[in-house]
Amino acid sequence: GHMLSGVSAKVAVKIYGPDLEELRSLGTKVAEIARTIPGLEEARTEQQASVPQLRIEPKIERAAAYGVTPASLTNEMAGLMGGEYVAEMYEGVRVYDLVVRLPNSWRENPERLSTLYVDTKAGQLVPLDSVANLRMAKGPNTIKRENLRRRFVVAINPTVPDLVSAVDELKRRVAEEVDLPEGYTIAYEGEYLAQKEASRVIAVMSAIILVVVIFLLHSFFKSFNFVFLVLTIIPVSLIGGVLYTQMSLDNVSIATLVGFIAVGGIAARNNIMLISHYLHLMKHEGEGFTPEMIMRGTEERLVPILMTAISAGLALMPLVLAAEEPGKEILNPVAIVIVGGLVSSTLLGLAVTPALFYRFGRKAAKKAISQNAGACA
Repeated sequence: GHMLSGVSAKVAVKIYGPDLEELRSLGTKVAEIARTIPGLEEARTEQQASVPQLRIEPKIERAAAYGVTPASLTNEMAGLMGGEYVAEMYEGVRVYDLVVRLPNSWRENPERLSTLYVDTKAGQLVPLDSVANLRMAKGPNTIKRENLRRRFVVAINPTVPDLVSAVDELKRRVAEEVDLPEGYTIAYEGEYLAQKEASRVIAVMSAIILVVVIFLLHSFFKSFNFVFLVLTIIPVSLIGGVLYTQMSLDNVSIATLVGFIAVGGIAARNNIMLISHYLHLMKHEGEGFTPEMIMRGTEERLVPILMTAISAGLALMPLVLAAEEPGKEILNPVAIVIVGGLVSSTLLGLAVTPALFYRFGRKAAKKAISQNAGACA
C-alpha cells in the first residue's frame, strides 16, 4: 500500500484543501462513516497534535512605513530563531559548522523578544514589536502536502476479501453524507485503486481474448457446437480451484485471477485434445459415432492428460506449501488455484466432455468431417 499511495495501509482516503482544521473535521467524518461499514472498522485518521508555537505576524502598514518587508522580516527572524550558518571550525581532522542564533531565554520569551531590534532598508534599527505582533498560539505538529496542496489522510486496512466493494460502499456513503466545501477534494488510493484498475484491464483483455479464441476454435472445428462445448466445460473445470482457494485463502485477488486464467487454458487444451481425437478416430480409423469410440478415444488420451496434470501439480507443490515464506505472497495464491483447478479439470473433464460430446456432438462431428476440419487430421 505504501508504494501505491505513500501511506502504510491498503486504502488511503486523501482529503485535499487549504484549511487544516477543516481537513481534520472532514477526515474525522470520513473515518466515522468507514467504521460503520463491515470490513472497514479499522479506519484511523492521521496522527496530528497541537503544539505550542510562537507566532510573529508582521504589521503590514507599520512595517512598510519603517521600510521593512514581510520577506526580509521573515528571513531575519528565521536566522535568529532557527540559526544561521556563519563559518566552519576545525578541530584536527574534524570540521564543525558554526551556527549563530538567539539563546533560549530570548527565543521562548515573547516579551523579551519584542524588544529585539531588526534592520530596515534605510540601515536603521527598530524594535520588533513596532513592525510585528508576537503571541503564543497552538498549531499542528506537522503539515503534509501533496502536489502543492495540503492533505489529510484516513488510513484503512480492510478485513474483508472484497476490497473493491467495501471501498465503493464507502465512496457512496461519503458522497451522500459529507458536504465538501469549495476547494476541497477527496481521492481514494492504495491497493483499492490498483486492484480496480487491474480488474478492469483483465476484464477487457479477457473479452478480447475470448473473441479471438472463438474465432480460432471455429476455424479448427468448423462447428460452433464444439466451440461452445470447449468453452462451457471451462467453468466446470474451475470448481477445484474455487474450493481450494476458499479453503486456503478465503480471498480472491489479482494473483488468484491469473491462476484461474491458467486453469481455464489447461482445461480448454484437454477438451480440444479429446474432441479432435474423437474426430480423428471417426475419419481415419473407421470408427462410428458410438460409445465404444468415445471410450477408446478417452482411454488413448488419458495418459497425456494425466501426465500434464501430475507434472504441473508436482512443480507447483513447493509454492503451495510455502504460504508463510517471504517473497511468495503472489506465487502462492497462483499455485493454489492452479493445483485445485488441475484436479477438477482433469477428473471432471474426462467425465463431462465425453458425455456432452456423445449427447450433442453427432451432427457437428459429421459436419466437421465432411468439411475436412483441421481437428480431423
